[in-house]
Amino acid sequence: MSVEDNPGGLSPKAWGALLGFGSLVLFFLFVALDDPARGVLSAFSFFAIAMSVLVTWKSRNYGWYAPLIAGISLVHVIAIWLIPWQWRSVPALMFLPVIIVEIWLIALAVSALDKGRG
Repeated sequence: MSVEDNPGGLSPKAWGALLGFGSLVLFFLFVALDDPARGVLSAFSFFAIAMSVLVTWKSRNYGWYAPLIAGISLVHVIAIWLIPWQWRSVPALMFLPVIIVEIWLIALAVSALDKGRG
């Protein structure tokens, strides 16, 4: 597997561990700030955006790629910060369909721009 297919040359298990660790760090940061609802949302948003980057890694060399990912990340940050989220204890699997759709939509946007470049 080349760097073109696998960023950083890490195994899928290592990437999974890094994404999980990054999500947990975000969650516990917000828990420490006494805002677990935003912690859950930021952790899942981080996971979805990071997975989208991994899925669309081959497009990283195009000039529009980094601004697109930065813009998507900024929209997430603004939504998490400005919308008053209420804490409800729900199983994490309830978020899975939303995360899958989000990863798919981001990958679809990258794919559309990738096809439109030529």
